[in-house]
Amino acid sequence: MDDPPETDPDKDPDEREEEVPESEIVRRIAFDIGSNAIKCLIADVDVTSGSIVEALHGVEVPCSFAVSWKASADGRLADDVMNHGLRILNGFARRATALGATQKAAIATEVFRRAANGGVYLSRILAELGLPVDLVEQETEARLGFLTVAAYGRLPRDQLIAWDSGGASFQFTKMADGGGAGSANGCGATGGKPALLTYLGALGVGVATFACVEVVQGRAFAAHPGPNPVSLSDATRLVSHLRAQLPPPPDWLLGSTHVVAIGGPNSMFALATALALGPEAGRLGGLVSPGQVWALVEALAGLSDEELTRRQSDPAAAAHAAVPAASSALLAAGSAAAPSDPPSFVLPKLCLLYAVLDFLQLPSFYFEPAIGSCAGMLAEEDLWHAPAPEATRGGGARRA
Repeated sequence: MDDPPETDPDKDPDEREEEVPESEIVRRIAFDIGSNAIKCLIADVDVTSGSIVEALHGVEVPCSFAVSWKASADGRLADDVMNHGLRILNGFARRATALGATQKAAIATEVFRRAANGGVYLSRILAELGLPVDLVEQETEARLGFLTVAAYGRLPRDQLIAWDSGGASFQFTKMADGGGAGSANGCGATGGKPALLTYLGALGVGVATFACVEVVQGRAFAAHPGPNPVSLSDATRLVSHLRAQLPPPPDWLLGSTHVVAIGGPNSMFALATALALGPEAGRLGGLVSPGQVWALVEALAGLSDEELTRRQSDPAAAAHAAVPAASSALLAAGSAAAPSDPPSFVLPKLCLLYAVLDFLQLPSFYFEPAIGSCAGMLAEEDLWHAPAPEATRGGGARRA
């Protein structure tokens, strides 16, 4: 048997053939428990490079935590929505077991920071399902959203601006120039990671729906949780109210042409893209302008829940609508693969989307379909190596 080749000890180490580390492939499930929906993504991940090798299963199911919180007199989540959430998570976990996932991590977002019993609910998830949940701050949400957009490679990382928006908050994120410290509204570089600049707001679909009913229409949200019909005057006033809640925009975001928005089939981005460009774009992505969004508001203003539902299910009736018949098939931003939000969210979604676009003077956004921030979670190693949490508010994710 031949002896192995000798290594020249006098040779410059930089000139020696670089050893390529072996890949370690792990099957993971990421749970994104948002303010308006629960999402999961099961995938094989190369933990050496942090890349997704193959996505096996991804789904988003509406669960209106933000609306429940806003509708309550004491700022608590209702039992029915919490139980619904547990059933969804249990179904996701069973699917992960069937597919052989060996690691799990979960995050919870804005509404669970603000609801009086948000922490108790996360402890209940741990106790009943054995699922530790990391209650993340908006800066972490922003980072995971950025990593999710970056995973799709739509633009180079140093150019793109990621936009994520849920039931109770939104985040815009970009890399700081040169990877230096972030702004006062951003997160600095830690652990060798590039610094990110962020623009954050406590507005989402649930908040916008509440404002439409209580602030604009002057009705009690607990008694009238749906705003339809939303008149054009209502929509105009809602946009003005939402604009007034937005913080001053940073220069790097104002008027940018590099904004990529992520969301599932029930996101306001999917809704606007499907209605403006057709259902295929709603599934695959597309470029949408503020003018197109406002045209949709004008077309759909004044319609009741029943009219919106009828136009969603009856192509013949939809053919007479001010939007294309094909687009109205996705009126509630749903798809065959996932349950859809109720039609009561349609106008608040479009008004919120237009208010942000107009306020930030964005000429357009590109919609990139995604399962929440799950893709970013799968590649963020910090989530998979944190210590197991106690059954308290917050905590860290852990290996299964």
